[in-house]
Amino acid sequence: MITEKGTMHTEVLFNDTKTERYLLRKIWDKSKPTVSLLMINAGAANSVDIDMTAHYCIRNLHALD
Repeated sequence: MITEKGTMHTEVLFNDTKTERYLLRKIWDKSKPTVSLLMINAGAANSVDIDMTAHYCIRNLHALD
């Protein structure tokens, strides 16, 4: 049996009324290069809930190693 454990560090930067999100940072492997994605309509992800746009981006970045 193989057990894998991981931790994803999440940071979100909102405006004062939390109506606009300026940054969604997720770090799951500090040994990998940093990637920046500029998204026009980035969805509604926050530090706990994740929308499908963010999910697909994370999934594809992980697959690309």
